[in-house]
Amino acid sequence: MPARRRSLGASWKLIEHDHLVAQVRYDPASGLFWWRVPSVGRRMRKPMGGLATNGYWRINIGYDRYLAHRLAWFYVHGIWPCKDIDHINGDRCDNRISNLRLADKWQNNGNSEAYCTSSTGLKGIYWDRQLGRYSARIMVNGKRKYLGAFDTPELAHEAYREADIALRGEFARTA
Repeated sequence: MPARRRSLGASWKLIEHDHLVAQVRYDPASGLFWWRVPSVGRRMRKPMGGLATNGYWRINIGYDRYLAHRLAWFYVHGIWPCKDIDHINGDRCDNRISNLRLADKWQNNGNSEAYCTSSTGLKGIYWDRQLGRYSARIMVNGKRKYLGAFDTPELAHEAYREADIALRGEFARTA
């Protein structure tokens, strides 16, 4: 069954699984793709693709661009992923099939690090000037849920960690 892929600035494109497997080799141990068939301009001794500005590995096949983690899922399972693909270890370049899992948007967002602008460096924790204490909050179904105010960032982080594990289970990333 063909998978649908939206190319930048073009209509929906199709790529057949058989065509992909015939043209490309995927190494599940390394997560890298290699060309099978030599052609003009193809580097046969180097892995396919390159790093995009958003940190994901991107691969061009013909005139279409694919994110390597979605292409890896399609290559191994034979169906295009209907949900997001989550990198279990959080490394966007680690496209080993053992590091990929289906996730909805909320689960995928839960497996992210603290923002670089975080004053505490801890996910979900901020200094509340009005209270003069550290506060914790977590996003649940697109809404902020307040978890309380604490004397130290460590106590606030522990409250966040417990709530994150209770809500997201295996998708929780509390480090």
